[in-house]
Amino acid sequence: DLTAALGISVTEAEMHAIGELSDANGVEFLTEHDSVSSGRWFLIHALEAEDLPLFGPIADDLAEALLSGSRPDALIAFGDEMRRWLNFLRIARKGLSPEAQLGLWGELETLRRAARSCGWSDAISAWVGPSHAAQDFIFGSWAVEVKTTVHPRQGVKIASLEQLDNEPWDALYLLHRTVKMAPPAEAPTLKQLVQSIREDLPAGERNLIDFETRLHAAGYNMAHENRYGKHGIIQESATLYLIRDGFPRILREGLHSGIIEAKYRIALNTAADFTCEISAASTVAQPLLTEMLK
Repeated sequence: DLTAALGISVTEAEMHAIGELSDANGVEFLTEHDSVSSGRWFLIHALEAEDLPLFGPIADDLAEALLSGSRPDALIAFGDEMRRWLNFLRIARKGLSPEAQLGLWGELETLRRAARSCGWSDAISAWVGPSHAAQDFIFGSWAVEVKTTVHPRQGVKIASLEQLDNEPWDALYLLHRTVKMAPPAEAPTLKQLVQSIREDLPAGERNLIDFETRLHAAGYNMAHENRYGKHGIIQESATLYLIRDGFPRILREGLHSGIIEAKYRIALNTAADFTCEISAASTVAQPLLTEMLK
């Protein structure tokens, strides 16, 4: 019937640990008495066909939350994760802001260029930013965070305390693209870039499904496609930074335990000492980074 549902068995007391969740944007929450045990079934129901591509990633994230720590902690994490997805769905229904459109353009341009080196299947698998990963692309033991701005001196937004934390990686790079806007007749728009990727994908349903799932998770809704075709985007420069000690950033380590999360902006013109030449990258990363920077 083009709907989907996820259910977990909970007691009355555990419902309080999950916290309040409000129906929004085609997702509703139901509780039903369990006919076998004394508890209840807590159900998450996706009502809209356009939300079905997202239901798998949502279910995966919720399942991961339920496996974290003790049962009480897991239920709290479950509620927090669901509220995060609901907030995303509310934003996605409104359409992407101009800043978010530029951000998505930068990620898609990076995806397209990476595919020239490693192929579409591996490139799409590496594009993990839409699934709420800390970085946009993960290639085995190294990662890339992509930032796109109209002006080279414009501050870039850092979305979390983990986004510029290089500790988990052999290498973490920040790829900064600067662009200028142009009339649609003079340069491809975000809408045209999306369409060109769809056309370039090799035959096979799996690649298209994986791409569309990530695109939807990034907030790109076909209902808003016309507004994404109003401005052409031309890349003016691409600069690669290697994240290491001394880079302007805020890390969780050393912060007061009461600080749970943080978002901030950095001026990359203060990080000139951290620019990275391709020749300095690992031999494994060099082919991909070369394509990304073209």
